[in-house]
Amino acid sequence: MEINTKFGILEATIPEGQKGVGIAISGGMDSATLFYMICKQIRDRKLNIPVYCYVVAYDYDRGSLYNGGLVIKHMRKEFPDIKIHAQMFVTTEAIGHIKASFAGAMYHDTLRKNKWTGTEFRLWYGLTSNPQDDSFQFQEPKEWYVTPDSARTPGKIDLRAKPRYGIGACHPFVLVDKRVIVAAVHELDLWYCFDTITNSCTNIKQYDCGRCWWCQERSWATKCAVPKEDWPREGVQKLIHYGSQKDIDKLWRDGVVWTKEGYLARQELLKKLGNTVTNNT
Repeated sequence: MEINTKFGILEATIPEGQKGVGIAISGGMDSATLFYMICKQIRDRKLNIPVYCYVVAYDYDRGSLYNGGLVIKHMRKEFPDIKIHAQMFVTTEAIGHIKASFAGAMYHDTLRKNKWTGTEFRLWYGLTSNPQDDSFQFQEPKEWYVTPDSARTPGKIDLRAKPRYGIGACHPFVLVDKRVIVAAVHELDLWYCFDTITNSCTNIKQYDCGRCWWCQERSWATKCAVPKEDWPREGVQKLIHYGSQKDIDKLWRDGVVWTKEGYLARQELLKKLGNTVTNNT
């Protein structure tokens, strides 16, 4: 699946012969976008395979636990025909890129239990490169913050360590930066939803601090890729802002906003299947 944006092409395609798809869910926009693209392909290509979501969080890390849960809830509603499993792991050791190790452990447990191979079932990460344009000027905050992964520096990305499509692991977004993600989300008409239910902040003491590297990266990408009239309003809850200012139909809102296309597809499916569709566990 490809999405063309003015900042580049966002591409993530499920290979043939997959028994399922594993995704590391961070609660951020990158992994949520990958999750959506995966589910859309499973439906459109009639692959009939399950999705396994792995959420790893530091103690009281609301960005991962709360927003990761919202993302999974949203996808289960928009794609009720897809079996979506969720597994969460909380530890004081899960900070920054170390989270990937714990997600990998849960992935290997699924792999072993189902007796699949690394070519039949892969763990997908929504990792992007660090900003590829000098217009991103990081203002270092006074408080501690999670530093960006230097291995994702443009021009220094090792595709052997982070292969776009490897055995056991996929990093399809690793060569594009956040602007491509944000532009693609806006193009998919998912902006109001994903800007509301995802969170990029890594400050464990304050929700959406606006000062850490990750908040600044998201703000920069938003201002680059999203029309000004669609920017979130400072000081106003995003759900309230988008719901009141953008005239979002209350009939297809349930705490979070989903796309109208997804809503209509869900209603059509529910009519066809009657009471057989339930929330997946």
